[in-house]
Amino acid sequence: MRLPSRVSTIIIGNPSIADGTLQSGGLLVVTGKGYGTTNLMVLDSKGTVLAEHTITVSAPVAGLTVFRGAERETLSCAPNCQRTLVPGDAAGVFDTVVTQNGTRNGLSAGSTTAAPAR
Repeated sequence: MRLPSRVSTIIIGNPSIADGTLQSGGLLVVTGKGYGTTNLMVLDSKGTVLAEHTITVSAPVAGLTVFRGAERETLSCAPNCQRTLVPGDAAGVFDTVVTQNGTRNGLSAGSTTAAPAR
């Protein structure tokens, strides 16, 4: 979302649901972190509210849950099935996805090494 040029502060009410990163040119990138609804407030340096929005993060429409005994693995299938990070999945699956996501994020940020093993 594009923000006014005089933005000084960005507030996300519940950071466990969404996170925001301000990019150059006043572009705010909002990333869903957990399911639910939270608010977003944008303030100038005097504390004046420039914008206020509601953010809702919901489960993917196309998904698959695999159970192996009591262990669960969640996949997002849009259009190809890939593991996705969902609290409650089996620890081994969850940790693998966390490590792989960390490596991918590091590489996209210019890191030349893989993330440390967990």
